[in-house]
Amino acid sequence: MTNFIVHGGTSLIARQVLEQMLGPDSRVVLTGRDAARLEIVARHLSTLTGAACDWLLLEDASAAAVAEAARAACRQLGQVDVLLIAQGNLPDQARCEEQGELVAEAAIANWQSPVIFCLEVARVMEAAGQGRIGIISSVAGDRARRSNFIYGSLKAGLSAFAAGLRQRLRGSGVSVTLIKPGPVDTPMTAGMKKGGLMANPAMVGGEIARALRERRSVLYTPGYWRAIMWIIRGLPEFVLARMRF
Repeated sequence: MTNFIVHGGTSLIARQVLEQMLGPDSRVVLTGRDAARLEIVARHLSTLTGAACDWLLLEDASAAAVAEAARAACRQLGQVDVLLIAQGNLPDQARCEEQGELVAEAAIANWQSPVIFCLEVARVMEAAGQGRIGIISSVAGDRARRSNFIYGSLKAGLSAFAAGLRQRLRGSGVSVTLIKPGPVDTPMTAGMKKGGLMANPAMVGGEIARALRERRSVLYTPGYWRAIMWIIRGLPEFVLARMRF
C-alpha cells in the first residue's frame, strides 16, 4: 500500500501525477480550499485508479489552518509514503506592483502555505525513516525577469527551501525532489499565449511521477528547460534588462 498526501489537491498537474502513480492499494488525501473541486477530483481519481481518495478542506490560508490540515492528513493515513506540494498560483504582476495586499496573498499561496505544510509532513516522514517529497516550484525561480519577478522571487524562495530541506533530511530515508516546470497548459496559464514551449500536463505529470519513483533531486520538465535556464542564468544583467519577456 502506498499513501499519498497532495497539498494543492485541485492542481491539474498533481492530478496527472496521481493518475500515473495510484493503484487499487493506494490511499490519498487531497487538501485545498475549494470543496466542490476537491470532491470532483477525488471521485475522478477513485473511479480511474481504484484508490481510496479523500480530501480535507482548508477553511482559510492562515499558518495555523495549514499546519492543522497537514497534521490531520497524516493522522488520517497513519503512514505517509509520498507528499506532493502542488499549491500555488500565478499572480498578476502589474496589479501586485500597485497593491501590496496582493503580494501578501501571492506569498502565502506560493511560499508560506507550501513550506508550512511540507515541514509538518516531513517531520512525520523523518520519524518513520521513509518517504518521498515532491515540491513543485517553477523555472521562473531560476532568474528574475521583468514580466513576472514577483512570482519568480517567490518560486526562487520555494526552490531554496526544497534544496535546504533535502540537505536537512539527507540520510533520514526521506528524499526531496524539486520540480521545476516551464509553462504547462493548465487553468493557471489560461491567460498566457500558447506558444511552442507550452507543455502538455499529462506529459509533465508522467515525468514528475518517474522522478518521484527514482528519488531524483531536481527535475526540469520538459527537460529542455534545463538548457534554456542555463542560458538565461548566464545572461549579463544589461542583456536581460533589454529583453521583453
